[in-house]
Amino acid sequence: MEEAGLITRSEQKQTRVQLKTITYIRLTAQAIQALGLGDTGSKTQSSYIKSTDDEKSIAFNGIAPLQDVNRENIQSSTKKQSPRETFVRVEGKAIPQDLAWLSTSNGLAATGILKLMATAKKKGARLSDVVCNAKASLLKLQKGALYAYLNALLVQEVDHAAVARQRRTHAEQVAAAAEKIVKREQDIKAMTPLRGRSYVAGNGAIWTVEDQAFWVVKGSEKGCVSFHQASAAVESILGGVWRETTKPLFCQASTGETKARQSGLSSMRTAIDECFATLRQRYA
Repeated sequence: MEEAGLITRSEQKQTRVQLKTITYIRLTAQAIQALGLGDTGSKTQSSYIKSTDDEKSIAFNGIAPLQDVNRENIQSSTKKQSPRETFVRVEGKAIPQDLAWLSTSNGLAATGILKLMATAKKKGARLSDVVCNAKASLLKLQKGALYAYLNALLVQEVDHAAVARQRRTHAEQVAAAAEKIVKREQDIKAMTPLRGRSYVAGNGAIWTVEDQAFWVVKGSEKGCVSFHQASAAVESILGGVWRETTKPLFCQASTGETKARQSGLSSMRTAIDECFATLRQRYA
């Protein structure tokens, strides 16, 4: 058609990002006259076609402008999709995975599960939430009794979704607390190799690592505190926040004679023994 003088083509251009080639094909005056789209008369080809190589539309009267048919964005196969419920085949039926145990373990028919799901949907609820909330009771029921119990729960005016959210939140809090306890025990165990070493806190107090406790000295004040009661200090030492000091610590004995500092726990035991001895003497 180009050789016959019916069309003209612009130079092909390839975009950098979209990786596609764009070219513009235009009818000549001869083609327009042959198609009966207009009377050329003495007009030249430029009367019907107003374009340059960079134009994106054709100026024929009554003809729609040229548009890029690939303008829509193509979704990548790796783009994250909205989460979908996982289904498994139970008795030839597609059942949500979290509900499958009702049939496989407790004998509820797959058709019964589907009926309960439909009932829950009518009530604006999810059967999965109902089952989650009452799972402890459901584990004891079988077949018809299980169906009747779930159906009775669905009749109640309860916001099952809200209850399920509360249960999940509580479970997450319990798990977080358990994880915190495990971490604390791990940190305390990690303090064992540091026994006998001293560290300077931000307020200038010196914390010396003993057996399951710290011996703390700040000026004239001295005392012992267990690792469990000083988790922040444990974290500061293990995290490298407090610098280590090699300066020896001494305390003044009651006789005025300077003695080497005893360990924290030994000092506590000595003080307790002295208290009991005083009490025995007083109330003997």
